[in-house]
Amino acid sequence: MMKILVTGGAGFIGSNFVCQILREHPDWEVTNLDKLTYAGNLENLGDVEGNPGYYFVKGDIADREVVDKLLDQGFDVVVNFAAESHVDRSILDSSPFIRTNVQGTQALLEGARQHKVKLFLQVSTDEVYGSLGAPGKFTEESPLLPNSPYAASKAAADCLCRAYYHTYGLPVVITRCSNNYGPFQVGVRASSLGRDSGKPSSGIFKMSPGGSELRVGNMLSIMRGCTPKERVAGSV
Repeated sequence: MMKILVTGGAGFIGSNFVCQILREHPDWEVTNLDKLTYAGNLENLGDVEGNPGYYFVKGDIADREVVDKLLDQGFDVVVNFAAESHVDRSILDSSPFIRTNVQGTQALLEGARQHKVKLFLQVSTDEVYGSLGAPGKFTEESPLLPNSPYAASKAAADCLCRAYYHTYGLPVVITRCSNNYGPFQVGVRASSLGRDSGKPSSGIFKMSPGGSELRVGNMLSIMRGCTPKERVAGSV
């Protein structure tokens, strides 16, 4: 049996992940830590309501006491979906992005280090690479050139993950996918960003360090990038 701590599991991508993990691995235990901000909705998790292997905790990943108390239960994997997102929101006020995306990630990393978690999976974004230039794609060798407070906060979190990998030997995997579309999506991404065409586009699902580049199709989703078994079990 594997025990997984998922943060932000009531959000659009996180809830899909939680439901698929428990559907494909009914013997696993998943604890969902979510602050339930504008992006979190427990109705997204109706498929796992009453599942004996599912537990929900309302809390903030930047709260060290909450994080430490949870990780003391002994988890094999931490999957960090929790984040303040959307470029436009970060332009209006970047302070929540620094607290959640930077300080929250550091709190999780330190807790994972102290409690000897076997794998820390950081869900990031291709926004950390900045604008897509002439090559038409990003690779793991592309420099981090964030152009918004949101992107800068996610890049900072990625750098912390890299530092914990190199300094402490914490097993870390970072994913940097493009825009995601699918069930339970919060309307702000689909409707409020006028610069978007509204059409899904091709992209790259990134995994590092030591990971590979996967090109995914028009309906972009973390769930379609690779299966939970490949992402989680195969990485431990």
